[in-house]
Amino acid sequence: TDHFKQYHHILSNLITGSLELVSNPLISIAIPTYKRIDSLKEAIDSVLNQQPVDIPYEMLIVDDDPATDNDTERLVRSYGNPLILYYRHSENLGMFANWNRCIELARGKWVAFLHDDDLLKPYYLEKIRYFLNEKINGKAGYLHCQYDMLLDFGERQLLSQTNPDGWIKRRFKPCIKNKLTEVTMTDFIIRGQSPIAPPSCGTLILREAALEVGGFDEKYWPSADGHLSYFILNRYKVYTTNIPMGDYRLSINTSFQPKVLAEMVKVDYYFRKFLHDRNALTRLFGRLFQREFLVNSIDEKIGFADLAGNVETIKSLDFLGLY
Repeated sequence: TDHFKQYHHILSNLITGSLELVSNPLISIAIPTYKRIDSLKEAIDSVLNQQPVDIPYEMLIVDDDPATDNDTERLVRSYGNPLILYYRHSENLGMFANWNRCIELARGKWVAFLHDDDLLKPYYLEKIRYFLNEKINGKAGYLHCQYDMLLDFGERQLLSQTNPDGWIKRRFKPCIKNKLTEVTMTDFIIRGQSPIAPPSCGTLILREAALEVGGFDEKYWPSADGHLSYFILNRYKVYTTNIPMGDYRLSINTSFQPKVLAEMVKVDYYFRKFLHDRNALTRLFGRLFQREFLVNSIDEKIGFADLAGNVETIKSLDFLGLY
């Protein structure tokens, strides 16, 4: 299904920036945004402050606020940097439709997503260049970037992400930091959900692959990003880094609002049933561990809510009663 065409009547106008500055980018760093100028400025700065590296890239700010001369436009203009391509829609699209429009507007072979409240590590482009040149084998369509979690409650705090998980991987992390891990269908089935996090902090999606599978499907809100990686995996190889490539901010992340987390549990439940309906063996596996999967999903969301300061609210929701 083509999830791009339903919005083709809505225009995205290039307000400022020069397409001629980088004529043939390999990577399009796309920052979808909506009324978040404070965190957006930090995201932009994290792109502009990359360590010097020889790789052609462009940066897109794709604004879902159709108001003219808005705060986002004024922020972008304040840089006076033609590298920053600022697009604004004629109408509001919504989150996943805006992500799809980022894919359409990108000119690079790879689209690197960066949410407007997240950051890239200073070495991001240097490492990405190495991975693309040296480590990606076969028909790759998705490169998930691990991240550190950034708390902004008063005093900023970084929490290192637990991945690569398992004590063996952590013990040998110095040996695997320059390697990629391939994500397989078995990973999806055993976990009962997408084993990789939302596409931000520079996660690369092959533009051709995203167009081929139809982009993000809004009917899977708020977990459409995990579904996209699954559909790409059916046709391409999917990899993940073993080192953090960015900082994922929690304090103002709408994904950690209690109602959104509750909807994630629900969508994950039905996606898990879909995953396990592949054959008799996976159906038996899914039935045997159905409750354990659900409880683990709930505990995961409670953990996110705890980090974001919403733990009491999320614990009060009757998840098991949903089913």
